[in-house]
Amino acid sequence: MPAGECEGLPYPRCVLALVVSLAIGLVGIAGCAGPSASPPSPAVAGPWTTVAAAPIELLEVGVAAREGRIWVAGGLRMDGASDAVLVFDPEAGTWRAGPNLPEAVHHAALVLTPDGLLLIGGYVGDTLGVATSAVRRLA
Repeated sequence: MPAGECEGLPYPRCVLALVVSLAIGLVGIAGCAGPSASPPSPAVAGPWTTVAAAPIELLEVGVAAREGRIWVAGGLRMDGASDAVLVFDPEAGTWRAGPNLPEAVHHAALVLTPDGLLLIGGYVGDTLGVATSAVRRLA
């Protein structure tokens, strides 16, 4: 922090402004401009609202954004692992089915690359017992 930037502020107030600024990714030290400055308040987006329910209940999915759509791959259902791929259009608030995975997988990472989506690793089957090192591409 540049010398003199918190002149006139009590030490705890300046430290609080620094911590809040770092926590919300600000470059400067907002709130340490002088004796009348207030510590910054973090941005508040408001309450969560339901946009659209997914067609199936899943957890431990791979998720990535591609071309304005949210892709959800694999995951766990109450009855076991899933090979489903779902695509959500946030603008329309609608879901559609994508191409199924070659096998049910959960706890995998879904990553967008310039060549398409990659599904990396995870567990095959209904337990945490069989990990996979497979990297699968959806072009």
